[in-house]
Amino acid sequence: MTEELSRHSLYQYLNYVKLAVRVANEKLDLENLDQEQREQLALRQGTAMLAQELITRYGLAPDPEDN
Repeated sequence: MTEELSRHSLYQYLNYVKLAVRVANEKLDLENLDQEQREQLALRQGTAMLAQELITRYGLAPDPEDN
């Protein structure tokens, strides 16, 4: 059984991605990162930026008038 991915559920998913990135990055000591940690940080930041770009570009944010 497959569930159709709606605009709303995609918006929620992308926001969860951004939240997970923020939580993971908060645990880091940014001043003492090794090379691998810097690379992982850059990948996570890029993922969060891509998620935000998808939300913005495709108008995935829910309409405030719907609330």
